[in-house]
Amino acid sequence: MSAQGERIAPSGIRSAPSGIRIEPATTTRKRINPRKYESKTNIKNMKKNLILTLCTAMLLTACGQKSTSEQSVNAETKTETSSDYAHLNPAQEVTTPKTSEDLSGKVIALTSAQFLKQITDIDPAKGLRYKGQTPCIVDFYADWCRPCMQLKPATERLAEKYKGKLIIYKVNVDKAQDICQNLGIQSIPTLFFFKPNAQPGKMVGAPSEAELEQMIQEFIQ
Repeated sequence: MSAQGERIAPSGIRSAPSGIRIEPATTTRKRINPRKYESKTNIKNMKKNLILTLCTAMLLTACGQKSTSEQSVNAETKTETSSDYAHLNPAQEVTTPKTSEDLSGKVIALTSAQFLKQITDIDPAKGLRYKGQTPCIVDFYADWCRPCMQLKPATERLAEKYKGKLIIYKVNVDKAQDICQNLGIQSIPTLFFFKPNAQPGKMVGAPSEAELEQMIQEFIQ
């Protein structure tokens, strides 16, 4: 309803107010009112503009949906292609960084931090995973341990003899008590044998040089 009580049709054209008689159309030629003619022309133009606006909006919406669909298809195709050929691109391969190794043939002393960096992390869930590429022996010793001191010359000679094939490290238990506790070392000397892709072997006590060399030969095969 308008302020004067008129009813507005959905098309936007107002009906005549109540109490006013609507006369039927006749063939009598009447004088055209310029204002009414101009109003009808404006209404027709507004309808045309509205139709054109709606058509344009529908076309833009359709084009936008098509573009989004094409982008989605292209993205899926690109992902599948990258996945299918990822193994051909060496730059995408994930590799474990390798530690640098001393192949000089000398017995190398390690601290706790160096042991964890160069030999293995201590993870009860995953076990001990050797980080190096060359098989090695880690000798846990102490300066006050007589069997350890008796074993020392043998380890030095064998480290030189098997240079390039085997590395011998030594760890002072008095300076690496955390490592010894985590590895369960209770007696010394204790030797750990590490090589790639295998869990380490363990020997407690001081073997003779001949016995240790035989173990090394079997170990590095």
